Amino acid sequence: MAVFSSAAMLVALLPALAAGAAGARCGAVRMMVGMPDGLSGKVASTKRGGGMASRFGARAATAAAERGGSGGRRRAAAPPSVVSESTTFSTVSDLNQLSLSDFRCHSLATDDAPDVDPFALVADEIALLNDDVCTQVGAEDEVLTASAQHFFGTGNTRAGKRVRPVLVCLMGRATALAAKLDEPQQQHAEAQNRRLAAITEMIHTASLVHDDVLDAADTRRGGSAVHRLYSTKAAVLSGDFLLARASVALARLEMPSVTQEMAKSLEALVQGEIMQLQSSADERLSLEYYLTKSYCKTASLMAFSCKSAALLTGHLRESEVAVAAEKFGYHFGLAFQVIDDLLDFTGTSDTLGKPGLQDMALGLSTAPVLYGIDEHPELKTLVARKFGEDGDVQRACELVLDSRGLERTKELATFHAQAAVDACCSLPESEERDGLIQLCHVVLSRSS
Repeated sequence: MAVFSSAAMLVALLPALAAGAAGARCGAVRMMVGMPDGLSGKVASTKRGGGMASRFGARAATAAAERGGSGGRRRAAAPPSVVSESTTFSTVSDLNQLSLSDFRCHSLATDDAPDVDPFALVADEIALLNDDVCTQVGAEDEVLTASAQHFFGTGNTRAGKRVRPVLVCLMGRATALAAKLDEPQQQHAEAQNRRLAAITEMIHTASLVHDDVLDAADTRRGGSAVHRLYSTKAAVLSGDFLLARASVALARLEMPSVTQEMAKSLEALVQGEIMQLQSSADERLSLEYYLTKSYCKTASLMAFSCKSAALLTGHLRESEVAVAAEKFGYHFGLAFQVIDDLLDFTGTSDTLGKPGLQDMALGLSTAPVLYGIDEHPELKTLVARKFGEDGDVQRACELVLDSRGLERTKELATFHAQAAVDACCSLPESEERDGLIQLCHVVLSRSS
């Protein structure tokens, strides 16, 4: 399958992807800590004694235990690992258990959005993105070049929102202030983060190209999907090619810690696709499973790219700033995906750039459906058979609209958006921080 071909390409190019069993446990992640409890909409507490410092101490203690502990007989010394051992389970568990609400400086519910345009703040960097990417994904084969560059100014499609590159550039600037860099250091960090922004968009675009193959989608961003324009083979190879060039660009950053973090996002992307393809009937009825998959497929790339932006400005991997950056991307990514699933019910093909109700047409159950089950148990039967019979999609839509499913989905997205704002508030006050907070308002109000 396309995604597996991509993973193989990356393993060949980046030995740092060798952390094998980690992704397999993605499906076991306990996503509900600190999120609306079950399907009830109640929010469970994520408070943990000792603030951010306790989280770092806990992870250090775990690492010491894995090395043989601080007392008694130590294990034989092992050769240093290229990749730090971690799992999606431990990453998400850590992020869920950490609350930054004590830092809250802005309420999405009661405060006006900051008077700043986040896209304008980094417009110069983003304006160069298409050219940066097209320069890196030129190939001798014309079809491969055209298909790889399709979403970067050469195809007849919308350029996309470029949310991920904007996040990287804003987070890079916001965390640079926390690092108190001098002018030359700041210029170097901004250049590095611009490269990271292009890498992040290349990875994201490759995942879209492969998703469209797996989903047999006809359109993307208001134009034809790559595999419809060229061929399935060309689409698979162009996605692989984008990932390969992104891997080369990562290596050129000469920052092993960033390569390691971004490698985790690639692993999570593949695992999310596997979860979608292999879900059982019970898993399709689980909000927890849905959120786990949403983290893997959407939020992981945002989380790890935001954290990498902080690393490129000189912060250590376990520093409070790097963790806050990762937590911002984690919650922002989940809010973004939940709203995307809401728009599948409320948006139109013109605004979305793809057909509405597409998720159910693919047999996928998302938050609006899962919340609707509480009021209309009939939805369970439709979910269990993947909306596979004539009239199932329309009937499910009617039942969801006749429930509080959409309202509760918006509440879920708002919870995660506010958690992202709280993470931002732990960073020094700046225009860039305001831009990130503004994006949290934007994500809740977007129509496409």
